[in-house]
Parts: sequence; structure tokens; C-alpha cells
Amino acid sequence: MTEIGWLRWFALGTAILVSQSAHAHSIAHEYDLFRSICSLVEFEASPKLEGTFDRILVNKYVSEKVAARLQDRGLDYPVEFGRQCFRRTITEPRQLTLWFVASLAEGPSDSPTVASALIVHSFYQDMHKSPHEFPTKIVFCPSGADISICVANHVVAYFDSTVLMIVDRIQELRKEGRR
Repeated sequence: MTEIGWLRWFALGTAILVSQSAHAHSIAHEYDLFRSICSLVEFEASPKLEGTFDRILVNKYVSEKVAARLQDRGLDYPVEFGRQCFRRTITEPRQLTLWFVASLAEGPSDSPTVASALIVHSFYQDMHKSPHEFPTKIVFCPSGADISICVANHVVAYFDSTVLMIVDRIQELRKEGRR
């Protein structure tokens, strides 16, 4: 990617960050009702980066970490991953779908770093409703890093700072008797 291309990509990412709030729009009612999760990580990548990461590994890793985070909070809900559960979102009762999108691009020409813009959309039972949109986060994988593991770790950290924050707040409200 040329430096001009990199700068355009970076400017777009910055514009997205500035235009979105730092938190989810509101604590969604469905975050209090879900009893299973479908987790899907999809990639948008430049041709040069295509094939440098393992989609199945990333999806499996993220779903395992999401399940572990929920179990740490006493929520023993099944977490499925991949396209097969994403297609069932409309009909699956009480399933929260988390659709992570990782857009990968090469860093500036003087550095082989991989940059990624992460965002998550959430759906609950009815994909015809507007998804909840969370802020876009720009992350980097250093030169020589395993892109699959690096991106997976960034997705889990992004889950922790967005979705898990809402789950934790719902748990607090339950303890206070407000839910």
C-alpha cells in the first residue's frame, strides 16, 4: 500500500472514530435476555494480506474467550461461532449474535505492520431491527507477529471493552434489584 493509500485509510478510520460515540448507544434490553451467543469474526483484507490469517482459528479462539469471560461472571451460556450460527440468528430464541468485522491493511511502506479497524454489530432474535453499532477501534499487529493470534487477541480485548462492559452493567443492575 502506498503512503498516500495508507493515509487515506487512516483518515477514514479517524473520521469514523470521531463520528461515533465512545460507548454503545444504550444498554440494550436484549443484553439482559440472551441465553446463548453466536460469535462471528469476518475479515476484509487487501489481496496482499488475504491468506495470511486463519479465519477458523480466529473464530474458534474468540468464541472460547467469550465463553470464558461469561463463565467468569457465572453465565454458563453456550457460545457458537461462525457462519452456521449467524444464519440462524432470526429463528434462534434468546440468542445474541456478535458480528465482528476486522478490516486489515498493510502499514506504511517503511513498516510491515498490519493495521486493523475493528467494529462489532449485535443482533438479538430479529435481524430486521437495526443492529447496535459500537465504536470502531484501530489496532496494529507488529511486524513478524502471527496475524491470526494478534487479531484474535485484539477482537477479545474489543469484546471486553464494549460488549462485556454492558453485560457487567446488567449484572450490577440485577444485584441492585433494578432489572
